[in-house]
This record gives sequence, structure tokens and C-alpha cells, in this order.
Amino acid sequence: MSAKKEQKIVLLTELNESDNVLILHGIKMATIFKKELCLFYSVTKNEKLQPQQIKEKLSGYRDFLRKEVPLIMVTTLVLKGQLKNVIQPLIDKYESILFISSLNRYTQTLKILPISQIPVLFVNTKLRNQNWSTKKL
Repeated sequence: MSAKKEQKIVLLTELNESDNVLILHGIKMATIFKKELCLFYSVTKNEKLQPQQIKEKLSGYRDFLRKEVPLIMVTTLVLKGQLKNVIQPLIDKYESILFISSLNRYTQTLKILPISQIPVLFVNTKLRNQNWSTKKL
């Protein structure tokens, strides 16, 4: 008998300040649907950050969220390749049910819609929430 997989809401992180707003939306969606929140980053050939830097940044997000929002299961995931090439494993292997992406990545993320057949929530990351301390992330 195979192990039960946990469906995930996948946050397409950018590893910059815009992630703060994305994370707020991710928390909300994970709470509404009672699902795991997966902080995801896709490593491309032209990546400026080192793999260790990427993992540390995502781990920092995860640790902060586990402390501040302990009722939500938070995991991290890093896959190599362009988003359009890793989308199917995100759905099949990691049981993604919703993607949350920055509106800044609209054109790039739009390419995955015909492939993924699951919803994408586009978030305007220029909006700020005054009740959330963005300096902690």
C-alpha cells in the first residue's frame, strides 16, 4: 500500500521581498483549504544564487512560518529546470492543487496553464499589508 500524500498549495517564490505578500496569500489559501503550503523555487541554468543560498532562504521562510503559524504544515521544494518543465512533477509527484504566483511572473506562469490544468492565483505583490512585519522574513 502506498503512503498517503498530502495535497499542497504551491507558492512560486522569487526569493525577494515580493515573497512576503505571496506568503500572506499562501497562508490564507492553506487555511481555507486546510492543505499543506509548499514554498517552491525553480532553479534555471542562469541562476544567480548558489543552491545553498536558495535552500537557506526557503528554510528561513519555512522556519518563520512554522513558528508564527504552527497550525499550517509548511514544506520547501527546489527543482531544477524552467517552470514549464517541472510543472508536471509538481502535480503528479507532489500533489499540487493550486499555484500562487506573483503578477510580475504573469507571462512566464501563464505558459503553464495549459499544461497544469490546475488553478493559478496571481497576486499583485506591490500591495503591502500593514499588519504583517515583512522584516521578519
